[in-house]
Amino acid sequence: MSEALVARKEPMNMLVCGTGAGILPMFLKNNFNSDQVKSITTVDINPDMVELAEKYFGFDAGESSTINSVIADAYAFLPA
Repeated sequence: MSEALVARKEPMNMLVCGTGAGILPMFLKNNFNSDQVKSITTVDINPDMVELAEKYFGFDAGESSTINSVIADAYAFLPA
């Protein structure tokens, strides 16, 4: 994955379906710079998962964050 990010000329918008503990989006945020990743959107149907990820695992989807969290069904969120 990192080779694809390095080879890109423009920063990418990333989508993570299912927030889980927030570990994958936080890894992306912390290990790639703004020249590689423009934004990270997580989609989770369960708002409790996002709350638990924030409370116990340091997940940060605040207004000033690169990460945006959407509460929705990922299948419905994706374009047809």
